[in-house]
This record gives sequence, structure tokens and C-alpha cells, in this order.
Amino acid sequence: MTPDGLLSLCLRTERWTKDKDAGGDAQPGLQIALVLAHVDLANQRGTVGARIVGLPVLVLHTLGRKTGQPRTNPLCFVRQGKAFVVVGSNGGADEHPGWTMNLKAHKQVWIEVRGKRIEVKARELAGEEAKQLYQRFVKVYAGYANYRRRTKREIPVIALEPVRNGE
Repeated sequence: MTPDGLLSLCLRTERWTKDKDAGGDAQPGLQIALVLAHVDLANQRGTVGARIVGLPVLVLHTLGRKTGQPRTNPLCFVRQGKAFVVVGSNGGADEHPGWTMNLKAHKQVWIEVRGKRIEVKARELAGEEAKQLYQRFVKVYAGYANYRRRTKREIPVIALEPVRNGE
């Protein structure tokens, strides 16, 4: 099966799960799709630009806040000027994804986009700026609106801003 075929299967699984569970918390299709994108990016050394649910994917490289061990996370993003904007939706779970905590501990990290390494500094956005950028995710994939409704926490919107002559 091709990567596109696997992605299609994952997203169909997500729709089926929501139908069967009447909008329950699990969204295995998107989670599986992101894992597949991560594997595909690793196998291709990041040279193939992956897209999930209509959004481009980057690979975030951080250090674990507790272990100091390298961590990688594939994340959907939108561009805002030179910044790569990501959201810590965690599928609408009530806890923040671990990578957001890692960014709070180590703001200077790097990302891989289409095979290019870019050093970035994380900055959490707030107010109207965060709302407008989150809405850009919702416009491409309505699941992000569901994530917001599912959780009581504020979903972080984070700008990853190049610190060198990155793209």
C-alpha cells in the first residue's frame, strides 16, 4: 500500500471511529497518519514534503524536559511570515502534549521542513493573534474545532521563529 493509501485508510478509520462513538475522544486516524508521516519523513530523510489533513508537516526536534533525551514530533503547521506556527491540540485531550512542555523548558530548538534543518525559537502566542492563527488550522481541517470543544484547557498556539537565515 502506498503512503497516500495508508493515509486515506487512517482518515477513514478516524471518521468511522467518530461515527461509532458518537464523537468520542479517540481520533486514531489522525494519530496514525502523523506517525506514518514521521516514519516516511525519517525514511526519506525529510526530503519529501508530507501533508496531513491538508496541512504541511514539519518535524520538531526538542530535548525532553525531564530526561534531556532528544525527541522528535511530526506536527502540522501554517506559515505566518517567516514563522512556522504549530498548535498543541493533543487531539482535544485535557493534558498538554509533552512536546509543548519540552518547548517551555528549552525554547531554542530545531525543525526539519522538506529536508532542511532550521534552528528556531519557540514563542507562545496569545489573544487575538493566537485565535486568528488557530482558525487557519480549523479552516483546513474542521477536527481542530472539535479539539477545542473537547477540552477545558487553552490549546497553545506556538510560533517557531527562525533564529538564523532560515526560511
